[in-house]
Amino acid sequence: MRTLLTQLALILLALGCAGCTTANKRLYEGPPRERAEVAVLKVQWKATGHSARIETIDDQPVEKGRAFALNIKQAELLPGEHTLEVSYFNGPTTSINTIPLTFTCKAGGLYELRVAPIDEGFGGAVAVAAGGRGHWTAWIMDADTKEVLAGKPRTTALRWYEK
Repeated sequence: MRTLLTQLALILLALGCAGCTTANKRLYEGPPRERAEVAVLKVQWKATGHSARIETIDDQPVEKGRAFALNIKQAELLPGEHTLEVSYFNGPTTSINTIPLTFTCKAGGLYELRVAPIDEGFGGAVAVAAGGRGHWTAWIMDADTKEVLAGKPRTTALRWYEK
């Protein structure tokens, strides 16, 4: 009986973890469109690392208020201007506020949503690790040209104590 319960628990855990991410998500209504007709936004996501989450798009909830987030890795958008509300997480550390990012995407375009902690020095990193609150930044850039279209990027590499 104990072995059966252990196997069942492992199966449920595997199914739960498999449902924690979704590779591609359409963030528009209507039927699927050809790749050339939509813009693709790659979302920074790592199982154990600095990751972004799209909470809303154009005031419509995507992840906001969900008990279990989908952690979208890639989103399809219709061409035009969009406003995203973005949050940040790194393992158990999550942001308490969101950052709004407005950008204009083109059909066939490839974009990247990035997040990073703001470098507040070693003391700031220790305070966050002890349960304090840190600061972070988010930005969207064109994946081909690396031009920043929205937000403020981090300009320095992560330090050893931020990884």
